[in-house]
Amino acid sequence: MMSLLQAQDSSLLSKKSIDTYIKEAMHAWKIPGVAVCIVKDGAVFYQQANGVRNWKTGALVDEETLFPLASVSKTFTGVLFATLEAERKNITE
Repeated sequence: MMSLLQAQDSSLLSKKSIDTYIKEAMHAWKIPGVAVCIVKDGAVFYQQANGVRNWKTGALVDEETLFPLASVSKTFTGVLFATLEAERKNITE
């Protein structure tokens, strides 16, 4: 499977190559559904929903689908505090 993350020149990325990557990744990692949005230079470059949000009902993922973050939010919080510390910013400001 190709890696879009390794692309040095983002101008080489096409919406078709992103679609292909996502579908291959979903198959390889058994991901039932995903919504992806890529913002480039302040504008939406790519936005697509794929797969199902519920195996039993077959309900499809769409742009309104909410995904639970669970423990992923701990990573975001950790990066936030590390960034603030690196910039020597006080979190109470």
